[in-house]
Amino acid sequence: MTKRMAPRSSSPDLERLNIRVPAPLLKQAKELAKAMGLSEGDFHRDVWLAGLYQLAEKHNKLLVNYSLRQKFQDMTEYIELEDEDEGDET
Repeated sequence: MTKRMAPRSSSPDLERLNIRVPAPLLKQAKELAKAMGLSEGDFHRDVWLAGLYQLAEKHNKLLVNYSLRQKFQDMTEYIELEDEDEGDET
């Protein structure tokens, strides 16, 4: 008896998510996936990614601000370390 191995693909590694949604909403999602000719998994991935994209667009300023604050914090820590090193010269 041989084991069947999943074919290798160039797709990225995927993580499994377990979420709870209202039953009527899940039923509607299944119907919509079927009408669109998508598997349930593909449909849910598309919905998740589309939602993430819209959320990122909506909160883009917040994301940019957070990124800039992180970079600034890293730079100030580096500058503080340089200042401490200069004080050690005697």
